[in-house]
Amino acid sequence: MISYKPFLKMLIDKEMKKQDLVNAGVLSWTTMAKIDKNQKVSLDVIEKICKFLNCQPGDLFEYIPDEIKTTIPRTFYVTLRDNPDKKD
Repeated sequence: MISYKPFLKMLIDKEMKKQDLVNAGVLSWTTMAKIDKNQKVSLDVIEKICKFLNCQPGDLFEYIPDEIKTTIPRTFYVTLRDNPDKKD
């Protein structure tokens, strides 16, 4: 999953609000809603944000691995017998 928490933290650190980016024409409210929900946005959007905030893409988001689902392997036993059809 991609998380935009670093971007939102950057806005706080720069004492900016989401509305500042919308008012500057960098983002629309629809795109901001996608970011709030950690949904995918285009690279064009990432580029506009980077240009406006003078930062790198890696400053805006982070990758968080999905919870790894583990399964318990099933144990089974096999009895081996001589093969009567086998020729030596």
